[in-house]
Amino acid sequence: MGEPTPNLLMKQWAATDEKIQTWTDYNANLLTLDAKLANVQTVLWTGAGYPPASSTITPTKKLSECRNGWILLWSDFDTGVGSNDYDFFETTVCKYRGTGIFNGKTGLFIIPTSLNTTQSSYVNKRLAIYDDKIIGHDDNVATGNGSNPSYGSNDVCLRAVLEW
Repeated sequence: MGEPTPNLLMKQWAATDEKIQTWTDYNANLLTLDAKLANVQTVLWTGAGYPPASSTITPTKKLSECRNGWILLWSDFDTGVGSNDYDFFETTVCKYRGTGIFNGKTGLFIIPTSLNTTQSSYVNKRLAIYDDKIIGHDDNVATGNGSNPSYGSNDVCLRAVLEW
């Protein structure tokens, strides 16, 4: 494949602390970056909760310390049974939500609960997002307020917070 062009090397060298002189060095540098990026989805919290206003979730890493933010992992929940290992859905929380004027403000999260050939149903969750925690809301435990009267916001629970 030959040696990289001087222009490409200068751009790569300027973007890193390491001096890249050959394609082998260049590819080794890319593999190192890939390895760093592959390990960013660390599990920061696990459990199962609606969560109500009295519930505080404290991930092990602040929102501002994550590469892009948090991923909230939701699943189905049945009263009297608990959390179910199906119908998982992910929502993202961008890291800016934990900073400045957005820190501590509530946000709405729309989560699908069912799907068939003729209709889909969803519920809404309301969470206050802080840089270091998530606080639930009492709307999250309501029954029958989803897009389908048989589905309330208590039909879905938060199962995990992941680094994004």
